[in-house]
Amino acid sequence: MALYTRILVAIDLEANSLQVARHARDLASALGAELHLVHVVRPVLISTPMPPQPVAPDAMMNMVEVSRQAQRQMEGLANELGLRDGQWQVIEGNVKDEILRAATELGVDLIVIGNREQHGLALLWRQTDDAVAQRAPCDVLEVRIRD
Repeated sequence: MALYTRILVAIDLEANSLQVARHARDLASALGAELHLVHVVRPVLISTPMPPQPVAPDAMMNMVEVSRQAQRQMEGLANELGLRDGQWQVIEGNVKDEILRAATELGVDLIVIGNREQHGLALLWRQTDDAVAQRAPCDVLEVRIRD
């Protein structure tokens, strides 16, 4: 029985995402594992003015465009990695919660996520990779991202 048979790689679509995705693809290939990609789009926080007024249509259109752009980027990344439809998805919501939900729904036994070095005030906030690693239903591999 293989150590890992189904791997989920969480992609943030930043400049070094391809590095993380290739690392996960190579690992999946070496293990004969199935690879899945996920990207989570954070919802735009909309505050309504006082007294309550309708939500600005521009804010909603911006979220739609962000999701469309993420879909295009993920499709290109999936094609470059040789993945087919159904092996990648773009989800809207809380990043760590949606990564964990996808991992559970897909029944993965390994999550691969990028890890960027943090400096200054960023060290004070709990990072997504740490939160995923602590709550994951499976093993987590953090790929160090080098600029």
